[in-house]
Amino acid sequence: MKRKILHIISGLGDGGAEGVLYRLIKDKDDLHEHHVLSLTDFGKYGDALRAAGVDVHAIGLSRKKIKLSKFIELIKVIKELEPDLIQTWMYHADLIGGSAAKLLRNSNIVWNIRHSDLIPGEDNRLTIIIAKISAFFSYFIPKKIVCCAEAAYNTHAELGYKKSVMSVIPNGFDHERYKRQHELSDEFRKMHGVSKSEFFIGMVARNAPQKDHLTLFRALKKVKDSNLSFKCILVGHEVPLLVDLAVEFGLKDELIFLGSQRDVTPVLSSLDLHVLSSSHGEGFPNVLAEAMLCGVPCIATNVGDSLNIIGDLGIVVSPKDANSLADAIGRMATMRNAPAWSEKQRLGREFIINEFGLVKMKEQYRSLWKNCMD
Repeated sequence: MKRKILHIISGLGDGGAEGVLYRLIKDKDDLHEHHVLSLTDFGKYGDALRAAGVDVHAIGLSRKKIKLSKFIELIKVIKELEPDLIQTWMYHADLIGGSAAKLLRNSNIVWNIRHSDLIPGEDNRLTIIIAKISAFFSYFIPKKIVCCAEAAYNTHAELGYKKSVMSVIPNGFDHERYKRQHELSDEFRKMHGVSKSEFFIGMVARNAPQKDHLTLFRALKKVKDSNLSFKCILVGHEVPLLVDLAVEFGLKDELIFLGSQRDVTPVLSSLDLHVLSSSHGEGFPNVLAEAMLCGVPCIATNVGDSLNIIGDLGIVVSPKDANSLADAIGRMATMRNAPAWSEKQRLGREFIINEFGLVKMKEQYRSLWKNCMD
């Protein structure tokens, strides 16, 4: 008989945790029956999970105000489903979903931490408060705590989370889905007016303070001033709102803006280089692994587990350092036509397949769930 697992997540929008949850449970599972409850709405992944045959609920909780009626609704859903284990995802779901499960005397509760650091003035104040409260309750609510990255583990152990129940399960990726497709590359470049010879940079990241598009723009301005010809495409939720900033930096002709994309493979397949300029808050940046699987070398700031993902196959620079970022872009541009470039592309893909495969991640989660329920 299959064991029933209820995944409680803060929302199902276009984010890294949501994508990991989708990849983890969308395929047939002979051991578990998966259900998902979003504290907010169905977002991007609600329909996709339903299409995969997963039962999905959403209770419409406000991100700014917790109503007792919604908490009661959450408890009702848990009681009706009677799950064997509850896996929560991200701070709000860990605390709220975990508390509801504990009230119902469900002892098989697993938290999931996706944040690498918490910086006052940059991270949301309420998020920091909830994380600190959760550190206290980590001794009473979860049987296990999963961190998506070594950086997340270290930060939360220092914050006071119960270290003895914490472990790291890195994100896993389907290498058959993410691979360079040259026909998509040619079509995508042509569609956006980028020639085959132009150095094509991209950044797939929503428009949010932690992604630090401002430092990226400062770096690209320096790259332009060095007379390097390039095009850069920005992809993500509310990214088109950055057009005015691009004009301010004199980058209107170099930048292409796209909103959120359900499938980023055509974008990644077309790139020469992917850049992630995050200032903080990353746990395990999925897009770096996805880009490397598509044969795209990466530059990233040293936030979260970026260094562990890229290693010596790309370049890692300090956060908020536009000069170093510009220099790294210039160095990558000069390497593009060298014989070692194709080897860098090949090795990057192989590294992600070996270290961060989807099958490996699924096995680690299933082993953890089994240990909790047995």
